[in-house]
Amino acid sequence: MSDAGEMAAIAHSMRHTHLRDVMRNRDRMRWIALETFAFYEEDPSRRAVKEGGCAYRDALGRKCALGRYILDAHYTSELEGWSAHGLAGQAGRIDFDSLLAPEHAGLSLFFWACLQAWHDRAGNWEVGSAEELSGLTMAASRRSRESGKQELLNYINDGRLDVLTPGPSAA
Repeated sequence: MSDAGEMAAIAHSMRHTHLRDVMRNRDRMRWIALETFAFYEEDPSRRAVKEGGCAYRDALGRKCALGRYILDAHYTSELEGWSAHGLAGQAGRIDFDSLLAPEHAGLSLFFWACLQAWHDRAGNWEVGSAEELSGLTMAASRRSRESGKQELLNYINDGRLDVLTPGPSAA
């Protein structure tokens, strides 16, 4: 095989490997999203809330959607108050992927930010008894939550949350 032929074969293999990696990452994102949706919808009181806002962890040991994936050994209270983008923006100070278990690292930061936004949207989690909340309020909360879920899944499925790394060039 000529050098050009060998290079073309390697580029072809790299493109297929890259595509498999992209699809595997989309599957990982879908699994994390669906598992997170189910976890909090089963019991919204599992959310970590501090002073009316969300927190990665609270004094009761509850965790937010992103906080559930931050390894205990890497969690510090210094992380509180930072969004996913804010944490990643601490270049040189915090390697975002290093906060996560290896099986969750390497996913798009935008994915984590979208998952965090879905979880943090207060309108998704009206709390109170059925007697305290009107049916309209509960229905609006459910619609908001479902809309956010579908939006996140659409982003995953259509590739808007793929990690932005250059794929192999066409040789």
